[in-house]
Amino acid sequence: METINVRFANPHDLDFIYNSLVDLFTEAQVIERFSQTKSSLLQILFTTSPGAEVLIAEIENLSVGFALFSMTNRNFPLFDGPGLYLHDLYVKEKYRRRGVATQLVNQLIELAKERSCTRIDWVLLTNNALGQNFYASIDSARPVSYIQYMRINCNDSAML
Repeated sequence: METINVRFANPHDLDFIYNSLVDLFTEAQVIERFSQTKSSLLQILFTTSPGAEVLIAEIENLSVGFALFSMTNRNFPLFDGPGLYLHDLYVKEKYRRRGVATQLVNQLIELAKERSCTRIDWVLLTNNALGQNFYASIDSARPVSYIQYMRINCNDSAML
C-alpha cells in the first residue's frame, strides 16, 4: 500500500490549493460561487494571523488532496470548548478511494484534540453523493438535526 503523508501547507502550495478549489467547485457545479484569487488565498492562509489553514496530502511527494479548515467558536454557548470548522475536503479524482480523505480526516481529528476542540463541523452540499457516502462511513459523523443553516447575503439585503 502506498504511503500517504499529510503536512501543513506553505506558500509554495498556493497553486495546488487554488487549482484544487477550482476543480472542487467545478465538480460541485457551483463554480460561479467561487470568489477567491491566488492573492486572496495568500492573504487568508499565509499571514502572521491566518484566517484558515490547509493540510496537504501527498503520495510520493505529489500533492493529491487537501483539507481547508479554521478554528471556530460558532454556537459557543452549546459547547464546552472551541471547534474546528472544515471548509473543504478534496482529493484529486485519480487518487480517490485510496484512503487519502480518510488520512486527512484522521489528521484533522488529531489536530482538533491537540487544540482542545470538542467537535469538527462542516456543511455538505446536498448534491454531493460521493461526500455523503464518505462521511457516512465515519462512525462518529452525524447530521445535526437541531440546526438549520441560514444566510443573509449582505450585498443583496436591505436593513429591516
